[in-house]
Amino acid sequence: MKVRSRKRAFPKVTSIVLTAALLLTAFPFSAQAGDTWPFQGDSAHGKNQPSVHGYTSGHILDWSPERDPDAEWLRSHVPLQKRIEPLAATQANPALNPEVRMMNVAGDYGNAFIENAPYTNKFAQYHFNFWQYVDYYSYWHGTATAYTPPEYYDELAQKDWQQKWFEFGILNIPNPTYTDAAHKNGVLSLAGIFFSNNDRGQQTYKQMLVKDENGEFPVAKKLIEMARYFGYDGYFVNQEEQSPNVATRDIPDYIAFMKALQEDGLYVQWYDSLDTRDGANKFARTFNDNNISFLYDKHAGERVSPILFL
Repeated sequence: MKVRSRKRAFPKVTSIVLTAALLLTAFPFSAQAGDTWPFQGDSAHGKNQPSVHGYTSGHILDWSPERDPDAEWLRSHVPLQKRIEPLAATQANPALNPEVRMMNVAGDYGNAFIENAPYTNKFAQYHFNFWQYVDYYSYWHGTATAYTPPEYYDELAQKDWQQKWFEFGILNIPNPTYTDAAHKNGVLSLAGIFFSNNDRGQQTYKQMLVKDENGEFPVAKKLIEMARYFGYDGYFVNQEEQSPNVATRDIPDYIAFMKALQEDGLYVQWYDSLDTRDGANKFARTFNDNNISFLYDKHAGERVSPILFL
């Protein structure tokens, strides 16, 4: 199958994040998250039904389509379409700034954590009708790996979505049905990278930032390869590990890793969840000299990411 090249430049824009938080504003925000049961009866996941799954850093490092269960059926083939330019005269409020961008950070089609199928017999289970108002679509939660038995998703696991003790991947690729819908409407579809030691076991950012003998990041190269293969546009990076914190000596490598993802044309967004002074999981909720380093590398004079999620 032919995989298109998607290398392009992205504008430096202000964004508003829907569902999770307001971005680049001083307004208060609220964030809510939920969970869903696996489908039951004739809607239950079939034995050979493809399912989106998570990837540990080890899975990413060794990834190939041939070794990835259902990979062929988890691809989006719809090219990213060009959006119609905003026309102030047609807007309900003509004074609104057309440079503002909107991001939807959401769950998945069907079950958010296990057996997340691209296609089911539940039409419009989570039917989103407002793609024309969204510029970026991403994921927040991560999902179980392909090797996690579905029976682990039981009543105990269901009680608290923040404490999932089966094997999660740090990477959650987009459901291809959502990437298809996003691309038809000119919306970028982003995979989620999420580190949180309360539900990711022994997986840490250190396994992602490993370097080879040339000082390059093999995991970053694989993430670029996966984005090209599956047809999505980039990554939303959420670093929430604590106790232990991120080692401050590793922060320059983290910034270099972010740059490496973008050098091949991917769109990468950083979550304001890391205090670079001590590596702690903290939320500044505004721009300061601490978190600005994940937007702009002052030492190298280079952009790190085009947007910071506050």
